[in-house]
Amino acid sequence: MPRAVPFDDESARILAAAGIGDALGEMSGCSRDYVRETADGQVLFDVDVPEHGRSGWPG
Repeated sequence: MPRAVPFDDESARILAAAGIGDALGEMSGCSRDYVRETADGQVLFDVDVPEHGRSGWPG
């Protein structure tokens, strides 16, 4: 069964080393917004994720 899971640039690097790097763009999407809010909508923190991480893959 398909599942939605988050992964970062280091995970992408490992998946690419496993041979599926070219397919990652077809199976995933990049989200640069990392915002956490309280139940009443108050922002707890907002992190600006860089377009590319240290390993060259999207963060």
